[in-house]
Amino acid sequence: MKRSVFILALVPSILVLAACTREVVALPTLATGPTPTFEPVTSPTPTLEPSPTVNPTLTLYEKFTTRANGICKEANEQVSALSYPIEGEISRGEAAGSYQEIAEYLEKFVTIEGTALDQLRPLPPPKEETEIFGEYLSALGELIELVREEAADLRAGNLAGYEGSIQRGHAVEAEMSTLAGQAGIRHCGLMRSP
Repeated sequence: MKRSVFILALVPSILVLAACTREVVALPTLATGPTPTFEPVTSPTPTLEPSPTVNPTLTLYEKFTTRANGICKEANEQVSALSYPIEGEISRGEAAGSYQEIAEYLEKFVTIEGTALDQLRPLPPPKEETEIFGEYLSALGELIELVREEAADLRAGNLAGYEGSIQRGHAVEAEMSTLAGQAGIRHCGLMRSP
């Protein structure tokens, strides 16, 4: 009888203790001996499921080069998909019509590369690549302008102007290739005028 009274007296203090600690406490069992022991009942620790695909964190440089190379690669593929309108020598009789076709081709090139330039401009390069990337963007802009001039010269029948733009374009392309290599944007170094 003493043991039952003792257990009944302990129940309120067990409930108060459980309420204070917010843990469920097991009641003592009568079969364990004269001194009851109390062990808290806890729920299993929840485990967090790992995300299905864990990508390593890219550095600012990697993000920049990945995005820039993607833009340039897409532009290069679009330009490659264009078919150059003429193969071989042009006879005098075909010249005027052929020049118009080449001009149209060059205008498509300008549109594709201009779109790429517009997409490249807002990319934030790493601090150490800012100057080189700025120079690259300027060179690409210059190349686009030269090709635009080539198209205009062909449409106007100005072959001397067309040839001059081509020569200047080769120098700009070499500069672009060097700058793209320094900035780590290799696909952008492959952008060439037709």
